[in-house]
Amino acid sequence: MLVLKAGVPKLRIDELAFSPDGGSIVAPAGATGLCLWAKIGSGSKAEVLTLPAKVVRHVAFSPAGTVYAGNDQLCAFDLGTRTGALLD
Repeated sequence: MLVLKAGVPKLRIDELAFSPDGGSIVAPAGATGLCLWAKIGSGSKAEVLTLPAKVVRHVAFSPAGTVYAGNDQLCAFDLGTRTGALLD
């Protein structure tokens, strides 16, 4: 069994999204942003990414590898450049 460490105290993870290549996992982290595990199985904590959206409750990967995250606001986040933008 693989145990992932969120890197955010007392975070309840209800949703995960796997990248198209299977090399990364993301999870919503509420007002904190997004948890990213880029090295699955290394036992390290997630990298916590701050996004332009106020609250992140849902996440999804596009086939191109872009992460879409948000709740009332939706943003697109490029993991390669580590930049995000709110979508209208």
